Amino acid sequence: MKTSVIFDMDGLMLDTEKVYAQVNQEGFASLGIEFTMDDYLKYVGVGEKETLQMYEEAIGDREAAEALLAREDKRYLEIIKDKAPDLKDDLIKVLDTLAAKNVDCYVASSTNIETVEYLLEATGIRKYFKGVLGGDQVENAKPDPEIYLKVVADFNLDKEKTIVLEDSIHGVNAAYQAGLDVIMVPDLVAPDDETYDRVLAVVGRLGDALPFLD
Repeated sequence: MKTSVIFDMDGLMLDTEKVYAQVNQEGFASLGIEFTMDDYLKYVGVGEKETLQMYEEAIGDREAAEALLAREDKRYLEIIKDKAPDLKDDLIKVLDTLAAKNVDCYVASSTNIETVEYLLEATGIRKYFKGVLGGDQVENAKPDPEIYLKVVADFNLDKEKTIVLEDSIHGVNAAYQAGLDVIMVPDLVAPDDETYDRVLAVVGRLGDALPFLD
């Protein structure tokens, strides 16, 4: 039986990816640049450093990319502080089930730790997690495995008894490269053939992952 579960946050537990997409589209539109949902999907699951690099490539100017990212971060915080994002289907059921079985839960998110902690508190789910790591606490964001390796090391987890829940391909690849079992619960990004080869399962909603956690 698994004794530890590591959760991603955005798109897996919280319905935040649509907010990020909206903010990104508005930001690029302010510069007269079309930014489609397909463009946004390239950013799902990566960290701020990687996002900045992609912005610089899209805009062609480092300072303009930094300014845009700062404006978008500010706008995103305004939105989530005005109204906390919705929880994804089955999340509380899954967390309560794991708590009843004394399974320890952790968060490994590409979002900075201050925002992660705020969102977990604002949505009432912080109490379920023994430990939380944000993307600004590692040098290399997903799909690099660093954040998952750090969770394992910091909290002395047994890899063989740990499983990861992810919604993005970048997240799946990070967990896989860390040597951890992973289940994908797709949000905006559908799995490709390589992803299917790297996961224990792809399920339609969080509750469908429960049988794999025993």
